[in-house]
Amino acid sequence: MDEFNILDKQTVETWFIARLVYDVSFCKIITKDFDPRWLKSKTKSKISSLLINFANKYNRTTTLPELTAILKSALAKETNQLDANETGQLLNDTTTILTNCKPDLLFDVTSQFVKRQAAWCAIIDNVNDIEKDPDATVDKCMNRLNAVQTLELTPSSCGFDYFNEEDYNEHYACLLNPDKKISTGWDTLDMFTHGGILADGKSLYLIIAQAGLGKSLFLSNLAVNFLKQEKTVVVISLEMSQHVYGQRFDAHISGVDINQLCDNENAVKARINSFKELYPKARLFIKEFPPRSISTAHIERYLTELVTVKGVKIDVLLVDYLNLVLPTSNAGDNMYKDGLDVSEKLRALSYKYNMPVVTACQVNTAGMNNEHVGMENIAESRGIAHTADFIVGLFQTDQDRNNSQISTRILKNRLGGEVGKTIPFKLNASTLVLTDIGSAVRTSTPQTEIIATDALLDDIFAG
Repeated sequence: MDEFNILDKQTVETWFIARLVYDVSFCKIITKDFDPRWLKSKTKSKISSLLINFANKYNRTTTLPELTAILKSALAKETNQLDANETGQLLNDTTTILTNCKPDLLFDVTSQFVKRQAAWCAIIDNVNDIEKDPDATVDKCMNRLNAVQTLELTPSSCGFDYFNEEDYNEHYACLLNPDKKISTGWDTLDMFTHGGILADGKSLYLIIAQAGLGKSLFLSNLAVNFLKQEKTVVVISLEMSQHVYGQRFDAHISGVDINQLCDNENAVKARINSFKELYPKARLFIKEFPPRSISTAHIERYLTELVTVKGVKIDVLLVDYLNLVLPTSNAGDNMYKDGLDVSEKLRALSYKYNMPVVTACQVNTAGMNNEHVGMENIAESRGIAHTADFIVGLFQTDQDRNNSQISTRILKNRLGGEVGKTIPFKLNASTLVLTDIGSAVRTSTPQTEIIATDALLDDIFAG
């Protein structure tokens, strides 16, 4: 950040001391990782150790009078490690910083200082180890760098104190807040998920189907439904090029036959512009990668770049599809571990970026042309089913095919408990738009809501 760059190293070290005086949680968090080499000044390094020890012993930071007394005592005992003039100046400078500096600026500057200095020390240690034994220290070097990368400088939450009235009221307010969910855009699916998918992420949603039945179609329709709520949607495509994917969005949004887009350029552009005017905050990013060429680490790197370059907050990530993502761990021929690794890492991204992740998966041979498709039909790894929070299976009966329908069955549901429910969708073959036709024929009594039967749907289409 700019504030960090304009401060000289000596000044930043003083800010670090000031935060140790101000923030007891910071003292405790860095206790394990603190390295005296972070500070070039021996005096500041020694004082830092004293402040960290004080915070851990008394569960609080020092007051300025206490700090004065501690430093005076330290000067008497540590004459060879503390410079009297520097100590006196440090006390004055620390008082000035704590009086005039805003906490958020103090936190930002000192957090960056710690991460930079920790990285520098890790590099120095790695160089020294490599000079001694280039072959035997690779894992050790990697562990040091990983430790710096995962260094967390904010206090972790103590969790949800369930029987605490304040915590519980906050919990219930969360339940009642419609902004905590993102609607799927389909009433019936929203009903069974109590309003849609979780807006703050920490969840993985999975669509399973046989090849060619509509996994990508389901994802692109969901994306448009999210855009209509003015969300920022990112689509990772490992099966189609971004322009082929874009054609689907052209048809979805414009309502023009996907095979006639080139013949209706003006109409398509006009309708997409109208969509942009109607939903001005909506943003859509489509990024293609070759199949089986990237892991979740590559996806994370892309997302970080997107957030940094475009300055966006990603609301939903769609990955098309999971089986085409490489595992980050080397599991060899163990397909269970590979699938588990990818699904767990995708779910972890939902935590890091506070966004729901929606993806798809192929079914195995037993799930092909099977209207009773279930979680046991997920291809390659049952670890995928173990990880996902919500799973819906796509299938078609003979009647579905005759009526241009695709049916879905809820197979796993941490959002509402409704499992086994079937929801029919009407497919517009020209625009590839899916329409929820279950909501139109549900009964009006919430306790006895029933999804449309084939006979009822036949009557609707006949009419």
